[in-house]
Amino acid sequence: MNDKEKEKQNKAEAAQRVRQARIADAQKVAKAKAGNSGGVIRFKTTFRNTIFDAMLRRGWKESDTDWDFYWADREFIYDVLDSVHLDVSQKVNHFRNGRELCRKDLLIKNLKRARRAQKKNEEFPYDFFPITYILPGEYSMFVEVYRRDKLVRCVKQ
Repeated sequence: MNDKEKEKQNKAEAAQRVRQARIADAQKVAKAKAGNSGGVIRFKTTFRNTIFDAMLRRGWKESDTDWDFYWADREFIYDVLDSVHLDVSQKVNHFRNGRELCRKDLLIKNLKRARRAQKKNEEFPYDFFPITYILPGEYSMFVEVYRRDKLVRCVKQ
C-alpha cells in the first residue's frame, strides 16, 4: 500500500471514529434527558435579568448543583468553567477558549499558525485573509512593508 492509499485509509478510519463518537454522544444526551426530572431543563445563572425571566417563563427550573444549562458572563466561563469537565448534556452560553477566535489579535495569531502548518504539509494555503500586523510587536515589519509597497493600509487601534 503506497502513502496516498494509507493516507486515504487513515482519513476514512478517522471519519468513522468521528461518526461513532457522535452517535455515542447523541445516545448519552438522550439517556441524560430521559434521566432528567420529567424532561424539565435545569439551569444556573449568575444574572437576574431578562435571560433569567425568559428561562423561568419557558418552564425551566433553577438549580445550583445539577444543571443542564449555565448562563454566565464571559469572564466567569473563562475563569471557572474552562477547566471543568462538562457532562455531554451540559451546555454553557460561551465557547471554551472563545477569546482565541473573538479577539482580533488572537484570531490572526491562530490563522497565521494554521497557515504555517499548512505550508509545512504543502496543503491548501490559508490565503483568505490579508497580511496583518499586530502592533506594537510587529511595528518594524509593518513600517518596512508600508514604505516598500506604498499601498493603502487599514490601521485599527
